[in-house]
Amino acid sequence: MKNHNKATNIQNQGKNALPSVANSDGISESQIRANISLARRIVVKVGTSTITHESGLINLLRLEHIVREISGIVNAGKEVAVVSSGAVGAGAPRLGLPPKPPTIFEKQAAAAVGQGVLVHMYEKLFAEYQRLVAQILITREDLDDRKRYLNVRTTLLYLLHKGVIPIINENDTVSADEIRFGDNDTLAALVAMLLEADVLVILTDTDGLYTADPRTNSEASFISFVGNTSRVTGRFQIADHHLTSHETLTGATLTSRRARELDFTLSSNTLYPLSSGAPGASEELTVNRSKGNAALKNNAPNIQNMLNIREASSGKRGTGGMRTKIAAAAICSSSGIPTVIANGATPHVLEDILTGKPRGTVFAPTATRISMKASWLASAAPRGRLVVDKGAEAAITEGGKSLLPSGLVAVSGRFTEGSVVSIVDLAGNELAKGMVNYPSSDLRRIVGLHTSQVEAVLGYKQSDEVVHRDNMVLTLRPTD
Repeated sequence: MKNHNKATNIQNQGKNALPSVANSDGISESQIRANISLARRIVVKVGTSTITHESGLINLLRLEHIVREISGIVNAGKEVAVVSSGAVGAGAPRLGLPPKPPTIFEKQAAAAVGQGVLVHMYEKLFAEYQRLVAQILITREDLDDRKRYLNVRTTLLYLLHKGVIPIINENDTVSADEIRFGDNDTLAALVAMLLEADVLVILTDTDGLYTADPRTNSEASFISFVGNTSRVTGRFQIADHHLTSHETLTGATLTSRRARELDFTLSSNTLYPLSSGAPGASEELTVNRSKGNAALKNNAPNIQNMLNIREASSGKRGTGGMRTKIAAAAICSSSGIPTVIANGATPHVLEDILTGKPRGTVFAPTATRISMKASWLASAAPRGRLVVDKGAEAAITEGGKSLLPSGLVAVSGRFTEGSVVSIVDLAGNELAKGMVNYPSSDLRRIVGLHTSQVEAVLGYKQSDEVVHRDNMVLTLRPTD
């Protein structure tokens, strides 16, 4: 019982998220950077290209500089969690494989070898500054399952509370390709959401976001600030008692099951009104799904070039490019967390960012932080689908109501009580995601029934609702 209370206290410890950091509407870049300097909980994502040489071997000098900076930040009373790439790159040459192994089996083997090498180096370097590290390997399933999600959160919060620096990576050795995060940028964003961090810092091999790839285009211009560029003002509402029923929010998390597919998930050739981040400014974005690109009217460079970044900017050793980093920033923005993309090779880069200096590209957060539970629902991969009729669709999307058995038309997939499912209309368009109160086998038996009939059919009644509105997040849809 004592341990349970300790876990509960860690879960609910009063971190007091900074409201000023989360309020970006009409706030300048300098103000957001100044607010970041007040951050107390930081997630730092370290890219493969930042801490490894071209050969895949670890760049000890670069890693030592980063470790020294993080140690200083923790010594100042702040909390830092590190999401580190580099395991596959570190393990591949030891197995005689190329820096990016061609098959999933070779990659998993390289990760198994390289993870030990990587964590050993972190442990050795942090020990020089009297700091402990903890290895945390996470799979997508860990964050999709509510209980495991909370267990991960409790463990991480306890480690941070003790001054330990978690070194987090995806468990590549056991992760199946279809349930992987896909890149550590996405993992870092989800960790930042899980920890309710004050800022996410992504260290990479460029100074930040450019209008083009600066390595191949000498005319590329640096972009120091990106406003609420991912905000699509559409029929998005969130069933959360902390927000109004018609609150418009931001983020690729709420747009796609795979958050890194930032501009591929929107409808083909559709106009969406977007905010450029400047007070009173509004632009229109045309998204072409088939071509995978976007064009902005009135030529607002920060938005246009952000969405037109190509995967060609991905390095030889890493799995992500600038697109995945932008998508990660959009995920964090949706939860009211600012993101900075900066060059990990720059001396004192973390110190500069956390003292408000103009280092890297800063991505503004939304004005409102959604709850941790809503963030989890938005990012979790659904285990099945519930097809609903027109009446249930209107009740959910327009009335903010729960889903009842009478509104069900069909159930697909196999899932248990408490699983996250996708709620779709008759055409298959996703309306919402939520936690179900019944397993799929029982839901199939009560499709279309009135609530009063459930107990007679199942022999029990867990709840009147199939999905309660408090356990539901509605999906972003274009304005009709």
